[in-house]
Amino acid sequence: MPISRLLSWAHRRQRIESSASTKEQKARLAHGLQMAMDMHRSGRYEKSETVYRDVLLEARGCWGENSSECITVMSNLGLCLKNQHRLKEAEACLQEAVDTSGRVLGLKHTLTLVCHHNLATVLMEQRSFVQAEKILRRVISASIQEFGVGDHRVVTSKSILAVCLKSQGGAERLKEAETLEISVFRSRRRGDVDETRVIRSLAAVGRTLCQQGKLHAAERVQLKVLQLTRQANVQDTEVGVRAMNDLACTYWRQNRNSDAETLFRSALQTTALVFGPEHPEHLRIARNLSDVLTDQGKLEIARKVRTASATFGA
Repeated sequence: MPISRLLSWAHRRQRIESSASTKEQKARLAHGLQMAMDMHRSGRYEKSETVYRDVLLEARGCWGENSSECITVMSNLGLCLKNQHRLKEAEACLQEAVDTSGRVLGLKHTLTLVCHHNLATVLMEQRSFVQAEKILRRVISASIQEFGVGDHRVVTSKSILAVCLKSQGGAERLKEAETLEISVFRSRRRGDVDETRVIRSLAAVGRTLCQQGKLHAAERVQLKVLQLTRQANVQDTEVGVRAMNDLACTYWRQNRNSDAETLFRSALQTTALVFGPEHPEHLRIARNLSDVLTDQGKLEIARKVRTASATFGA
């Protein structure tokens, strides 16, 4: 066989072996990314972070640091750091993902918009609400152009923007937050969305109405939320307990302290049985009950409730 044919065959074999090796590496990285995401969802953040970092290191060599795969891993890593309350590290990681995705894929690419959205949530955790608001408004505007006003990504960003606006306060921001939350509720009610998410959306409207002092409107919405939790059989979940707490807070602001106390006690009993006395929702309701008891002059009972919640909340 001529030397040239032997060399040609050797080169083809080398390319085939290299291609097979690359496919194996990509399959291994995809498996590693999925494993990290599963750990992340289950709350095993430290282990998830380790796997994300290992995948990112190898992915840069396999796909290149500007690849969509690397950007996705960086974005997920940023959220993992956020879940561990390492907010500055999370911000830096997500900013890198935003910059890379914007430069390589474009500012309106889905992955770029997702990275911007995630960065905004980290900024909100650091109380950088003005900066987060600007990012979210850009994300919503671009997402509407790309996907349409009813797209689930638009709806989610509107929900986060409403939280951002409420955190800043002020009559105009609260009114806009109310409008956004009503839009979110209507979109989720029309869409193929889990009933619990629909209830959460309506509950957010009720809290915003209460925050604005629209107490009768808030009460009507919150009574409807309670009704929906019973229909969906989630009254003994965190959603149902939160609904009771919200309505009790509205009664309290209406100076209906006896009604508020009754609801707080019912919610507290549920959280104690279902979640345990150390659960954050139980501790929050216990503090509210203590305050409403104090307002009624039931000082000794209030002190006992407050002492118990302080013991578990320490």
